[in-house]
Amino acid sequence: MLFDRFGLEDKVAIVTGAGRGLGRTISLALANAGASIVAVARTEQEIQDTTSAVTSLGRDGLAFVLDVRNSESVERLVKNVMDSFGHIDILVNNAGGDFGIRKPATETSDEEWSQVLSTNLTGAFYCTRAVGRQMLLQRWGRIINITCLAGARGSVNQAALAAAKGGLMQFTQALALEWARSGVTVNALGIGWLQRQGGVDQDSETTTRLRRAIPARRFGLPSDLETMLIYLASTASNYLTGQTVWIDGGILCR
Repeated sequence: MLFDRFGLEDKVAIVTGAGRGLGRTISLALANAGASIVAVARTEQEIQDTTSAVTSLGRDGLAFVLDVRNSESVERLVKNVMDSFGHIDILVNNAGGDFGIRKPATETSDEEWSQVLSTNLTGAFYCTRAVGRQMLLQRWGRIINITCLAGARGSVNQAALAAAKGGLMQFTQALALEWARSGVTVNALGIGWLQRQGGVDQDSETTTRLRRAIPARRFGLPSDLETMLIYLASTASNYLTGQTVWIDGGILCR
């Protein structure tokens, strides 16, 4: 049956930045589709909460506390997951953000630049490199890199985030070319402005202005991105690779 191709039963997914917000949404969506979830983040209590929510759905869930910027920790993660499950099928590189660093490039410190680039881009490389070795041996896998509007068009006072997320999109294309014949696909999921993202007051003047900039005239909901996420993670997307698919209410059409 056509819709059977969207099921993720017997698949194992690693989700970075899984403790809250978008990462938690991604973890639960994959679990609802049938996948076992390995939740990764730096805060133990948050990923334990995510893992508990996954197991309440009747799926296997494991929590790993690590910083994706540490390549040795990432390699240990992959070994532990292989020891526990014997295979890794899906990797969602979601860890990242701007860490509140919103200032002119001339005022951005070395440390601030490094923090944003290393978490959003280098961390994704470390995870993809380690997981990719296993997927290439399996001759099947799904890499999904999470990007944002700043990566597509830049953003004032967010040069580091724009560089990191734009680089992540090019990284997606480069790996898709490398692995096109391997059964491993590499795509990016671009996320527009989501409802309550960053704890923004939904009635504030800034929020109202942002909403008006979106052609759909509303912020995105978890349900808006879940179906595309499942598609990218499943066998239904066998012939799709190297793409950035945007869930943004049409804002990039302007």
